[in-house]
Amino acid sequence: MRQQADLRHASRQGLEAGLLVLSGEAIRAYFPEPDEPHPALWTNRVIQQLRSGIRAEEAVAIGLACQLLAADAMLPFGKLIKSNLARALKQKAALLTPAQRAMLISVTQRLAVLPYAPRELEDYRKLVGKL
Repeated sequence: MRQQADLRHASRQGLEAGLLVLSGEAIRAYFPEPDEPHPALWTNRVIQQLRSGIRAEEAVAIGLACQLLAADAMLPFGKLIKSNLARALKQKAALLTPAQRAMLISVTQRLAVLPYAPRELEDYRKLVGKL
């Protein structure tokens, strides 16, 4: 089993670096302006921007959200972040590519067999059901 990136206690700069490693440079477009020094608030603002991009049907935002869910990184307020992204993707499920669908189904299957399923699995299952 692969190692999860644990960013729950990272500094704001550590979170930025971690998200860049997980998602690549494209996520910089969703970094908040003006800058937010508090790590949890900064992460929340990045995810809000990403969710807005999904609602606006931006293919980049949809792809980044799929990558973040697939990476299964441990983030501050990770359950809320992952559940919110899954719910946003569920609303735009028709826009997901076959590769993104397969990635999300694979993640959901992997999490479903864990002895203690993460709380966000419920939202992942609803998303997969919509696919």
